[in-house]
Amino acid sequence: MTSALKSVVKVEKDSSLNLRRIFSTCGTIRNVYASGFIEFGDAASVDRAVALQASLPRGTRVLRIDDNPQLVEQYRKVNPAFVFPKPRSNSENSPPSTGGFIGALKSTQKPVSSSHLRRQVSSKSRPSSTHAPPSAAPPVSAQKLSPNPMNHIPIRVCGETLTLDLCSLAGDAASVIQLLKLSSSDRGTWLIVAAYYRRIGNSEAAKEVATALLEALREFNVPDGDLKPVFLLLSGCETDLGKKEKLKDGDASGHYKNAEKWLQKVYGANMPLSATVSEQRARSPSADYRKLEREVESLRERKRKLEDMVGQERETRRRIEKELETMKRERW
Repeated sequence: MTSALKSVVKVEKDSSLNLRRIFSTCGTIRNVYASGFIEFGDAASVDRAVALQASLPRGTRVLRIDDNPQLVEQYRKVNPAFVFPKPRSNSENSPPSTGGFIGALKSTQKPVSSSHLRRQVSSKSRPSSTHAPPSAAPPVSAQKLSPNPMNHIPIRVCGETLTLDLCSLAGDAASVIQLLKLSSSDRGTWLIVAAYYRRIGNSEAAKEVATALLEALREFNVPDGDLKPVFLLLSGCETDLGKKEKLKDGDASGHYKNAEKWLQKVYGANMPLSATVSEQRARSPSADYRKLEREVESLRERKRKLEDMVGQERETRRRIEKELETMKRERW
């Protein structure tokens, strides 16, 4: 079994635990996967994690996986990007491994162009795991870890840490979605990519990335309570797309309805309507609203008539008072 598995443990627990916070004292944590798998930076950290079991809540077990084939198979499912060793073949026709692709990226001193990355990926075989998505050519730029974190996020592909340059993302999100699946990136990386797309005005691509993340998380039965950031992002994307449709005099009601649906998953079905949805509904008055408008207009007309009658009555009263005063003076 490969030595890389010696730095991985599985935590079996009966209650909800923050694994990254608890085991951060054992050493560098490279990643935390579903089903309680933790990948450390070295085997010594695994020894410390196993020793930590005695201080954990009752029912919690920390297991090494390198000598347990069943746990190794489970780890293969949650981390399909992990490259498992294969027997060497003397046949000249056997396909090369992905190591050549990673080696090419390691030896490259400058960012790899989209076309170069497509050629490298398409010329290599797929990872041995049957659960990995097709390694189609992702037209994004990747380079060795850069010290500048502004528009770069680290990802791990086949055990190597690379940097994804957000500024070079293609307008179509399909390729970066495949790359994120291949690297088994955590939800934070997905959300950063989706948020970047939305920030530059490509809400359609942001929606595609967020939708793909939602589908991936639901495969692991993640409860809706932990998906609220994804729901909020999807609601924002739908609102943006609705505004664009309004500018083109299109039908934006579908996008606003979807935005409301995602918000209700966060705040509940009885949440107050957002300003945009309220404005949209205000522009489509109901029959009762139109009836009230007619009644108000009728009352205003009656008010104007009564005001005219009051004015006429005032003039008549003044005239009569003046005549009465004249008659009194004549009599005396």
